[in-house]
Amino acid sequence: MKITHLKNKTYSIHPNYIDLAIYFIDNKNLILIDTGYRATALDELIPFFIEKDYYVKGILCTHSHLDHTGGNPPLVEKYHSKVYAPYVESIFSESTYNMYIVRNNFRFTATKEQLPQFAYKIDHIIPSEATSIELFDQSFQVIPLPGHSPYQVGYISPDNIAYLADSIISEPLLLKTKIPYVFDVDRDLKTKKSLKNLNCDGYLLSHYGYYENIDALIDLNIHHLETKTEQLLDLLKAPHTFDTYTSHVMKQLQIKPSVAKIVYLQEMLRSFLTYYFQHDLVDVCESKGLLYIQKK
Repeated sequence: MKITHLKNKTYSIHPNYIDLAIYFIDNKNLILIDTGYRATALDELIPFFIEKDYYVKGILCTHSHLDHTGGNPPLVEKYHSKVYAPYVESIFSESTYNMYIVRNNFRFTATKEQLPQFAYKIDHIIPSEATSIELFDQSFQVIPLPGHSPYQVGYISPDNIAYLADSIISEPLLLKTKIPYVFDVDRDLKTKKSLKNLNCDGYLLSHYGYYENIDALIDLNIHHLETKTEQLLDLLKAPHTFDTYTSHVMKQLQIKPSVAKIVYLQEMLRSFLTYYFQHDLVDVCESKGLLYIQKK
């Protein structure tokens, strides 16, 4: 597994499916930003840290999704790491059942997908109004990045390197994304636009890559989300129930139907429909016990 030097004590590490940030407190002890999946920690991170004789003193969490925090339990068990997580997002770590709540219980029931045993202790909850966090005599700036998840945050290391979690993604991945995973479309768009106010020496994305300038990439991400928002709204020119709308979207985006894909897609479509209602772009009516949604 590769570790890349970014600036001074700030590095990135590249296990499967995610890029993570590392800040070295000293030659042995480190702070890890996010941990990947559980398998990421067990199969890649822990063996690497053992080989290098590194010790994970602290974990900074950006949000509660399993590809970012699934590795927390095995790392905490191995290193007794102190875990820091943003307000509300931290609630989902208290039990595996809480993850079913945030990730849509029906989705896991219908697809028979099982969550791993997930619970771990949060040592410090980062308040929603926090602008910085102190750990092990190191100061990290906290960047609010809501939208992809309810209270996602990013961090700026003491070396002025930003870790932006899932607020934006790389261009190659963006081109493959048929529909973005967004909890709150309105807040996600505002977050993406706010990233241009940052003035850091470098920017690390969870998916994927390190950039010295992200202005063009921000524009691409905004354009992608706005285009999808308009495209999905345009499919409501005729009235649709939620199920017929889902079917129409799958045909338009050329998604091969399956139970898992339908359930996942409907999870995302609820976010877009919420955005349309917020901005008074659609009407809803009832007929014969069914709800119909149509673009105004």
